[in-house]
Amino acid sequence: LNRKGKGKVTTTNETLIEMMLGLGNETSDSNNNMGTEATIDLGDMLRKRLDEKRLLKDHGQSKVYKLTAQLQKLVNSSSSRRSRRETPEQITLKIARLERQRITTSLKLSEEKCLLREIEMLEKAKKQELFIQQLRNEISNERETLRETNSAIYELESALLKVNLARKLGCSTADLLERIVNCPPNMTAHVIGKNGSMVNQIERRTGVQMDVRNGPSPTIHLLGNESALRAAVEEIENIILAVEEDVKIDAKLNSYLLSNRSAVLNQVKSTYADVYIELYNSVIRLRGQSSKLAAAKDKILGYDVKKEEIRVPVKQTGSTVGKGGENINKLQKNYNVSVNVISGSKSIESTIEIIGLASDVVPAMAELQDIIYRNEEVEETFVMDSLQRNMFLENSGEVLKEIQSKISETGSGSLLSFEKLSVEERDSASRKPTKLVVKTKRSSLDVAKELIQSRLDAFNASVVTMRVGAAVIPSIIGKSGATIKALQAEGDGANIDIDKSSCTVTIQSESEETRSAVIAKIEEIIAKNQTLSLDIEQSLIGAVFGELGKTMRRTLAEDIGAHMGMDSDDTHITVRGSNEQITEAAEIIKEFIAVNFSIEMQVSEEDEPLLLHGGPNSSLVTVEKEHNVKANFRRANHIVHIRGREENVNAAKVALSEAIYGGNGVLVSKIKIPDTLRGIVIGKDGSQLKQIETDHEGVAAVLVRGSDLLALRGKEDQVKKARSRVFSLLATAHVKETMPISSFDYEELTKPDVMRFVCDGLNVQVTLESDVVKIRGVNVDITDAKARILEKLTGKYSTSVLLEEVQVGKVKKAVSDGGHFIRINESTKAIVSLDAAAQSINITGKRANVKKAKFLLLKMLDFILPSQFAKVTLPKQTVKIVGNVAFLTSIYAETGAYLWLDRDLSCVHVRSTEPVNVAQAVDIINEKLIECDKQSTVIKIDSLDAWLVPKIIGKGGATIQTIRKESGCQIYVSDSNPEEDVTLTISGEEECMAKGKQLLMNTIEDAKKKCAFVDVPDAAMTAFIGKGGEHVKMLSKEYNVGIERTQREHSRVRINGEEDGVKAAVDAVQSWVREWEAKNSIQIIDVKESMIPAIVGEKGSVIRLIEKETGCRVNIDRSKVEVTLRGNNTAREEAEQRIQKIIHEQEQAMIVRAAAKEKENAARTAAREEERAAKELAAKAASDDAKHASSQISKSIESNDFVRKVNDFKSVPVGMARNEQSEKPKYPSKTNPHATEAGKELLNMLTMFSSSGNGTADINCETLSTVTTSSSSDSTDVDITEDRVAPNERSYYKSTSGILIRL
Repeated sequence: LNRKGKGKVTTTNETLIEMMLGLGNETSDSNNNMGTEATIDLGDMLRKRLDEKRLLKDHGQSKVYKLTAQLQKLVNSSSSRRSRRETPEQITLKIARLERQRITTSLKLSEEKCLLREIEMLEKAKKQELFIQQLRNEISNERETLRETNSAIYELESALLKVNLARKLGCSTADLLERIVNCPPNMTAHVIGKNGSMVNQIERRTGVQMDVRNGPSPTIHLLGNESALRAAVEEIENIILAVEEDVKIDAKLNSYLLSNRSAVLNQVKSTYADVYIELYNSVIRLRGQSSKLAAAKDKILGYDVKKEEIRVPVKQTGSTVGKGGENINKLQKNYNVSVNVISGSKSIESTIEIIGLASDVVPAMAELQDIIYRNEEVEETFVMDSLQRNMFLENSGEVLKEIQSKISETGSGSLLSFEKLSVEERDSASRKPTKLVVKTKRSSLDVAKELIQSRLDAFNASVVTMRVGAAVIPSIIGKSGATIKALQAEGDGANIDIDKSSCTVTIQSESEETRSAVIAKIEEIIAKNQTLSLDIEQSLIGAVFGELGKTMRRTLAEDIGAHMGMDSDDTHITVRGSNEQITEAAEIIKEFIAVNFSIEMQVSEEDEPLLLHGGPNSSLVTVEKEHNVKANFRRANHIVHIRGREENVNAAKVALSEAIYGGNGVLVSKIKIPDTLRGIVIGKDGSQLKQIETDHEGVAAVLVRGSDLLALRGKEDQVKKARSRVFSLLATAHVKETMPISSFDYEELTKPDVMRFVCDGLNVQVTLESDVVKIRGVNVDITDAKARILEKLTGKYSTSVLLEEVQVGKVKKAVSDGGHFIRINESTKAIVSLDAAAQSINITGKRANVKKAKFLLLKMLDFILPSQFAKVTLPKQTVKIVGNVAFLTSIYAETGAYLWLDRDLSCVHVRSTEPVNVAQAVDIINEKLIECDKQSTVIKIDSLDAWLVPKIIGKGGATIQTIRKESGCQIYVSDSNPEEDVTLTISGEEECMAKGKQLLMNTIEDAKKKCAFVDVPDAAMTAFIGKGGEHVKMLSKEYNVGIERTQREHSRVRINGEEDGVKAAVDAVQSWVREWEAKNSIQIIDVKESMIPAIVGEKGSVIRLIEKETGCRVNIDRSKVEVTLRGNNTAREEAEQRIQKIIHEQEQAMIVRAAAKEKENAARTAAREEERAAKELAAKAASDDAKHASSQISKSIESNDFVRKVNDFKSVPVGMARNEQSEKPKYPSKTNPHATEAGKELLNMLTMFSSSGNGTADINCETLSTVTTSSSSDSTDVDITEDRVAPNERSYYKSTSGILIRL
């Protein structure tokens, strides 16, 4: 190709491109020398050549696609006909083989035809395979041509790139150089930049062509002239050698830099163009030379950014932001700050924050606050009456719309609305003031107020008001509003509003003449409707306006012309008419009220029979006749309605109340009758009730219908006698009850001794059948028998404590929180619940637990119902006598107190709402006990000697049965409780009792000889027993006795056997103990006698605890008043410290008690001085009483009769005082504050020595309790201790010397 572009030279692509590039260089040089001589545009030539190659490429690709599709179609058709494709050579061999077969073999015609068809098909397949091979060759040739074309295109594109680059740089292609720069792998990403941004930036700045090639050792290929390459290399080195730093900025600065579309950040970037700056997640990444990077960093961190926030209600946010955000945009533009509005989806407030330089934020915030204040939505309320409200709302609210339109002209929206009224308030008769609420922006509020007030002023000028009486208002309104509608139509028309609460009539009209005419009409109505009010009781309203007052109302309306009605609160009758009419009508009404005074008296359903009993002679009819009244009983609501003159009605009510409830010598008594005893009380055809009425004059016996109550009414003395008779019937009546049982229950009840357990001590007959248990007897015994049967079947024992109806309410209130019952349940494991309907408290659980729960329950009832409950404990031998149903019933009839026998606690319970009745019943029972006491004597066995009880009873009760037969008396053993003393009660003739006692004492002495107890120190017990019990076994074998450790006191051993063996064994054990103690040193501590009880503790609990914890043996010698410690040094020192601590605590407590006692004595002395004068006046009377009492005591001594008291607390061992710090007794002791030391000594002297010299008795004067023991045959051993007694009971104490002392 010559310079002028004429002629053609055939050559390869590479040679052509080199020639063209060389020609371009020569052309460039010649252009510089030859000026405007003909030139060649090498770029256009290369682009044309490139376009030709691309067209050739497209043509070749299209041809390859067509040939490939044709080939695929042939291959698919060939594969569908044959399972396996074959080459042409293979097909030729098959054809030759088939031809040979046809020629050399004799075939049938049909077979030959089939063979020829097969050969023909193979010929077609061969042609097709040859064509397929031809297509494949063509495709291969075309693809080779495409590869050459693609190579030529790449070479042309590279050449064109160089030409364009040379032109861009203003140099020839010969001046273009290629340079390779090595790049650290970790800097490749920085050189490339995000989406190639850094490469584009370097190419744009330097003009080079840049190619970054990744790999294990990344390289950067640069193409350009020398100057461009130097600039590019410098740029790349700046990136590679640059330092990088991440700067954490706060949220305020982050928001400021990004404000106004990152205007501030872009400004920093343009200022420091050589530094790469990127901001993301409040982190600025800086990269560049260290000096430039530090300058950019200082610039960014040097901004003094401030943030201010203000909260705006969500409703006001829109007006604050402005239309299209104009207010916010204005702030950002004027003060160069960032303003952000933040509002949550459920928030009631939006937050507007301003971020910028401190100098810009302050004025921006001030302007924003001003915008908020001016656009704040405010509310103003105007109170209006109904007429004013109607004026604003008439014509579909035309006035309101006009005011809203004028407010909108100021540029602010507004809302004017009246508060919603209820249906009653919207009624024309109701004129409650309403409120007009105006809501608008603060800037428009003054305009709104001015517009509304101007309307109100113009309206008020046409209004006049007048006051009328409340009774006239209905007349002004008229029937269905007819009168007021006529008034509103007067003249030009008027609006009339009536306020019933203030009795005000408001008239509004633009015409003054119309207003005057309406006022005149209203005054005329008032003159014709004067009113008068008369007081009336609620009970008389029905009579006046009911059927009874129909005649009176007709007289008022027709004869007089007055109208009568009730006021709104139903307390006054209103009479309306002229003055003359209302005066006459008032007199008639007053007279009607006077003769129709009425009251209502509520009568319970159970009292209804008492009211109507007697028919024509019933209480209701009698009251009507005697008091000239009308008395009607309304059965539906159990009300007696009495009508007549007031004094007669009141007297009738009193008489009726006495007939139902008693009073004024009349007594009404109601008795609950069990269903099983109704027939016995009623009798055949009511004969029993009739007999009661006949035998007791004036008594009415009525069985209340629908209930289990029998009511007795009449004179008080006769009713009491009748009540006693009914109770006697109930208590002594024998009834029969049945209990259904299952086959399993039947098997349980037929076991040995079950029926004996059920019937023990009960006067019942029990018949056991396969499916039922039949019980016959008195009601009380049947209840106990059923409880015992259920206990055997279910393992749970149930009992109950009955209450009076009044008491049930008090108990229910006291246990409403469940606290009392919960404490009893937790402490006893029994279930206690209140059955208000049955008026009882039920207790269920194990029998032992039920006893404990019942004991605690009675204490609780005594606290809740003071003096309304009492318990009298019965010795076993007196249960049948004192607990007899007939006897208890007679006490109930005499005192009115309810009594029942409690076999669980062996006592009689007394209950009454009147404490006097309780005390009277207790006195009668105690008198009965004294009579029984004369025929019995008691022996008490200390709880420590409870092991004697099995010896006394013997195997299967043989021993005690023998004693009973030989002596001829009865012997009862109290229930054995390990914590309490055991009581042996002997009853019978005097000689029999003496013989029985002697036999018992002999049995006890024999048992004591064959059983002995020896104390062994706790520390020595292990050694005493020996390894595997070998020492104890050796002693048992040697002396032929049994030796065992007691369960209650582990430091004591019991030795059983023959008398001689026991004595020898005791000596041996004591000898062993002495030898053991000899090996341990002792220490003696002197103590005060008063400290010994505290050191010993209750039943030795404290001293045993010290021995157990220290391992030191502690012995107390009361005669020497000293404590002996036995053990090693450490144990003795520790025990001594414990004892000294106890002594110190006791001394401190004594000091406190002495101070308190001294203060108490001073107060008591002052009180005695004041009472001395009164006592001297009563001295003579008291002396006479004392003489009489002495005479009675002497008689009691001669008959060996004294008051026996039962100890509810643990006895105090002889010679040991009570521990003042121990648990307080269940009942407070009767402390004698006047007891002197001389008196105590005298008392002890009198009771200390018996006539025989071997009896002892210690009395603690502080608690007034005694413990006596004696072995003399002519005296009775009695332990008399303090217990709660009846008010009139006196305490007696008897010593073994025969002296009886009354305290």
